[in-house]
Amino acid sequence: MTKKIIQILLLLLTPIMARAQRMDVENAPIEMAQHMSSLYNYLIQLTDSTDYLYKHIPNRIQASFTNDNSSGQFVHYLGKRHTFGQLLAQGQLHIKESGTLYGQASYQSGRRTQTSYSYSAYPEEMRPYLVSDTLGATTMDIETYHVLGGYSFNLGKYALGTEVDYEGIALSRSNDPRLANYAHHIRMGLACSRVYAHDILAIKFSPEWIRESISANSIMDGVKYFQFYGFGLWNRRETQGAITYGRQQTQLSIGTDAAWFHKGTWNWALHAFWKYSAMNCEEANFKELFTSRTHHFQQQLLLSRQFTNSSLHFQFTAQEHLRKGSEAVYQQQIQDAQGGLYDYVKVGSNDLYANNWQSADIKMKYIQNLTPTSSLDVFAGFTYNHFEEKYKSPIMKIENQTTSALLGVGYQSIQKSLQWKISVYASTQGGTKNTYSIPGNADKTQLTMAYIPYLLRGENHQTAGASVQISVPVKAHQSVGFYFAQDYLNSDYRQQMVMTTGLFYLF
Repeated sequence: MTKKIIQILLLLLTPIMARAQRMDVENAPIEMAQHMSSLYNYLIQLTDSTDYLYKHIPNRIQASFTNDNSSGQFVHYLGKRHTFGQLLAQGQLHIKESGTLYGQASYQSGRRTQTSYSYSAYPEEMRPYLVSDTLGATTMDIETYHVLGGYSFNLGKYALGTEVDYEGIALSRSNDPRLANYAHHIRMGLACSRVYAHDILAIKFSPEWIRESISANSIMDGVKYFQFYGFGLWNRRETQGAITYGRQQTQLSIGTDAAWFHKGTWNWALHAFWKYSAMNCEEANFKELFTSRTHHFQQQLLLSRQFTNSSLHFQFTAQEHLRKGSEAVYQQQIQDAQGGLYDYVKVGSNDLYANNWQSADIKMKYIQNLTPTSSLDVFAGFTYNHFEEKYKSPIMKIENQTTSALLGVGYQSIQKSLQWKISVYASTQGGTKNTYSIPGNADKTQLTMAYIPYLLRGENHQTAGASVQISVPVKAHQSVGFYFAQDYLNSDYRQQMVMTTGLFYLF
């Protein structure tokens, strides 16, 4: 297969796929360069298919549907089943001698069934400080709006770029819309890069803001709302809710990326990322009960080598997330004894919660050209995960350590009237160290919020999946296509089936 055909095949990989799509190692340097914002204009102007960063970036319209269904145990805030449809459009406009405008817009509507103990639209960002009620499992309707826009241009020897990324989420209980969460997520990017003959250096600065506005009330007798602070705990005096509830949960972040791309016999890229996040909870009574501080780190190394009729690709990624949580202490003080006025005053805070998560994974892909119009690829991966959650008083600890391995194969063909790709994979995960140390008898809340997630993180499981992508050219530089992916997971505690299908138009 010629290099030109390999680049055409990349068009088939643009739809967002399920887990198997993550082995698209050969495109990782291009995706990294796009992420740096300032290099978008440089990528658009590349015409040499021998450059490892070359890829024709088409405009795209896409419609997709995903069904994620579990039997057995499941994470409480994800629910037993998640179904959603999405409409997406993205494109770019290159203006000669000025730069490149690019953007993306999408709308997603979905439903989660049997969710519990969380109203959050971003539970992973806000954990462990989640909000819930005593109504039990429910169905949540979710609408997501996403808009991204950016501009990349050259200025002398430098390439500059800026972008704004907005996501809005409307979440509410299906049978009672008075329980609602309206969340907003805004991220900005300011980037600069320098292009040399064989190297590119790039940096990016990204401030970020997330706010969740939660409001809930019920006319049903006995319904109350609770604020959790880890391990299923909620029974502090300040966290016992009444029949109405309100909270604004805000997270401010600042992040920076640095990347180095090198073109040679072995093409390689280095990427380092750091982000600091500060989260604050403000209750409707103006108490700020909880705060958290999180450091996110990521390091990445990409390697690729092009041979006469084949290519070899490696990707190594390491991530660390370090979070500490603090609980405010309030004291009731008399403001006016004669008038009977009292107020709660913050008198201190306790740094009781800590959560650390580390992961490292290695991916490899070998692509062998069989004929000028077809190729076979073999891919493999190995992943290590370590999760630790602690609470100081009372002393509690949850720890999971797992390793997993993946192996897959794919085949792709390019013809004038039909372009298609198929891939299959299988993987296995094993728990190497699992610790669950929480004193006392476990109630339903602790089982749901602490023990079941602990089981699923450290479980031994097997997964298998397959995907197929078909594209038909309709005009010059235009094509329509279809894709389908199915993933299955099996363990002692659950079975999970994820199906994604969609249609796309590239032009």
